[in-house]
Amino acid sequence: MTPITQNILVKDALGNTLGTTYAKRARGLVKKGRAVFVNENLICMNDHCLSHQTEVKMENIKTVTQKEGPIRIGFYPRDWKFHQHKQLQKIGNRSFVTDFTGNLVEVFSIGNWGRGNKTEIQSPSYTLIKNTDYVFSFWINGGENDRYQEVCELDIIFNGDWDNRYTYKLNRDFIKYKMHCKGWYLYEIPFTTGENEYTMLQFVSQDAPCAIMPAQDMSHYGNLMPDEPNKTAPQRSNLVYHEGYPRDATWSWKIFGTESAYTNRNNSHNNNWNKNWNWNGDGDIAEMVNDLVDDRMDEINDIMEDKTNEIMDHVKDAVESAISKAEDALRSAGMDSLADKMMATVQANMKNHN
Repeated sequence: MTPITQNILVKDALGNTLGTTYAKRARGLVKKGRAVFVNENLICMNDHCLSHQTEVKMENIKTVTQKEGPIRIGFYPRDWKFHQHKQLQKIGNRSFVTDFTGNLVEVFSIGNWGRGNKTEIQSPSYTLIKNTDYVFSFWINGGENDRYQEVCELDIIFNGDWDNRYTYKLNRDFIKYKMHCKGWYLYEIPFTTGENEYTMLQFVSQDAPCAIMPAQDMSHYGNLMPDEPNKTAPQRSNLVYHEGYPRDATWSWKIFGTESAYTNRNNSHNNNWNKNWNWNGDGDIAEMVNDLVDDRMDEINDIMEDKTNEIMDHVKDAVESAISKAEDALRSAGMDSLADKMMATVQANMKNHN
């Protein structure tokens, strides 16, 4: 008889390996809402269970008594993959950054500033409990541009049914974040499974890079000093900039002051390269060309507007002078009645044009 082995790997909410267990025990933990299947050989303990203090040691793994409330699902960069659809870009990577507490943490950065470059990353297919409340927690940075036309979304897809997915807009304050700290926004997205079990989560980024970082239970941040995000800039703080924002944009003075922004505006070439740190070959070259063309077209439009106003002023002066001379000539000839009619007609036309 083939011996039964503990062949299911068990990880905690932060991705740490706790040990192994039997397949039957793993199914039991998932059924009771204490864990979720990442794949057929891996389960992950729910965050809200791990935050509880009462621990029970059983079969080489830690389990805990479940408290009331929604079951918490965390974000684990190593488990997420790029969506492989041929029409989508695969821009981004997993990397370690220093978070707002000074610790190294792995994040998944996706997207860039290129126009129309759409990138999606997807979670494994989770087996969740029917008719159960869950909450998906994560920190996000960036995801906005200064043109107000970016895409930064979370999709929740049940049983592969794309048409009936849940979509959550993570930009422009469509959804209120739970906490903000040094450019990072903490989101807790609640959802209910209904009659569904198989669930996939998906982040979507277009026209603005963003980074997603794991989050812990809110109780973990009791000693954290949250702050308020900058509301004067047209986009959120972004890791791609050393100080969170570009210094060479037309609106940089709102962040750094008039003198500093002016100095960097005159030395914008290097800042354009900083802006495109996430190099994407022809896509980034096209973006830089588009930005330069936009800047030059703005300058040309300003010049044309000034010249048009100047020409219109000259035309207006010439017309008024001609009308005045015609009126004087008529009155000098004793044709006051005709002069009055002419001026009345002129004034009526001017009123209609105004």
